Amino acid sequence: MALTFKHGKNSYLKASITGSTVTLSSGLDEISWDRTVDTAEVTTFGDGDKNFLPGLRDSSFSLNGHWASTYELLIDGWLGSSSLVTITYGPHGNTTGFPKRSQSAIMTSLGVSNPVGDKVSMSIAFQGTGAVSTGVF
Repeated sequence: MALTFKHGKNSYLKASITGSTVTLSSGLDEISWDRTVDTAEVTTFGDGDKNFLPGLRDSSFSLNGHWASTYELLIDGWLGSSSLVTITYGPHGNTTGFPKRSQSAIMTSLGVSNPVGDKVSMSIAFQGTGAVSTGVF
């Protein structure tokens, strides 16, 4: 099977909470969705190498981009909210048939950076909760 590589410029990210949806793609310049799995060591006496069992999966998201008061006003209340945010992510866009991932998440941080010689930036972090749904748009 031939590999088809994609440029990151068309990445898509939408966040929804209690009926409110925000498409953040237009203000972001970096999306990182990390998935990991816990491991339990099961090495025993006499083993020459460590042995592990796979455990629970985990995911987290970090978003970086350009600060805009519009974004901050919409998402500031998500920090610490008991309502879960639904993240929908398309690594190379949201065109019909393109792959997507979705997951419920808790917003864990919202940062703003104001360097004297550059643009005002924002950073947002989420902790995924529950299963990741994979499919297509």
